[in-house]
Amino acid sequence: MIFMRKIWYLLFAFIFIFMLVGCVEEVDPVTPDDPEDKVLGSLYIHYVLNNDENDIIEKVNDIETYKFITVTREGYNFVNWYSDEDTKDRFLLSDLEMPTDERDSTFMAYAKWEKTKYIVKFMCNDKQVFSQAVEHGDAAKEPNATVIPGFVFVGWDQDFSSVTSNLTINAIYEVKEEESKNVLVVLGNWMNDDGTISQTMRKRLELALVANQQFKPSYIVVTGGKANAKAGISEAQAMYNYLVDKGVDPNIIIKEDQSMSTYQNANYTMTKLENIDFKNLIIVSTIEHFVNYQTIKYFDDAALNNAKIKAKGIAIMIYTNNGTY
Repeated sequence: MIFMRKIWYLLFAFIFIFMLVGCVEEVDPVTPDDPEDKVLGSLYIHYVLNNDENDIIEKVNDIETYKFITVTREGYNFVNWYSDEDTKDRFLLSDLEMPTDERDSTFMAYAKWEKTKYIVKFMCNDKQVFSQAVEHGDAAKEPNATVIPGFVFVGWDQDFSSVTSNLTINAIYEVKEEESKNVLVVLGNWMNDDGTISQTMRKRLELALVANQQFKPSYIVVTGGKANAKAGISEAQAMYNYLVDKGVDPNIIIKEDQSMSTYQNANYTMTKLENIDFKNLIIVSTIEHFVNYQTIKYFDDAALNNAKIKAKGIAIMIYTNNGTY
């Protein structure tokens, strides 16, 4: 009996201890922090667009699959992204690194641009006469239009003062009214040693400008060679430069730059006019050239003695600061 009681006591004690142990909460052992449990910083790219738009900051989640943002700018072509403000060192995605601690990492990317260029073609009578590359917003350079017999150039069919696309520009021509039968001949004068025109020559050129408006000649002949070698320029070339600078059409100016005297003026001028059909020859000079009318005789004789002169029955007039004769 006593033996059985001891057994019951032992069994009861075993059950109690088992239940007590089962009620105790299991506690994990204390271990150092795991590096994988740290919160790392983020990776960003700061895009500097270098135009009027605001910068863009973009987060990079996966270096392996990340791609640069796409940017556009009117009138410019995007070149690439660079890691420096001077845009000399290319920005490479392979240079990116994810943060290794809790701090964020930011990489700067600077945009580089080049102005867009366009091709501008000028056409005259269905033929290209000039082509050039023009940057966005710039003006194209205007060429001289082709001279077409029987027609007069009046302008171009498009504006090219601010080019924003490729252009093909055509010359506009109108049928020329009946051509003038007048030819002006401007007599030269001694040049200054420094290559500038003399006062007398300036007076003659001023007369020529008035005569050009009055008679509307088909051609203007400027005469005179390098009588003064020190000037370094012929009288004809100096007069040509002056008239063109004053707005006279260079296409109607003929340079006779060999003569050294009024007699040679007349003969060389008629040689220049051999294939031109004209009726009136208007000689422009200051009055001293016509005091004894020898100048008119020179031109009369030159016209009569030149068998190749196409014009017949030429009327010779003189236009001076003292009137027209």
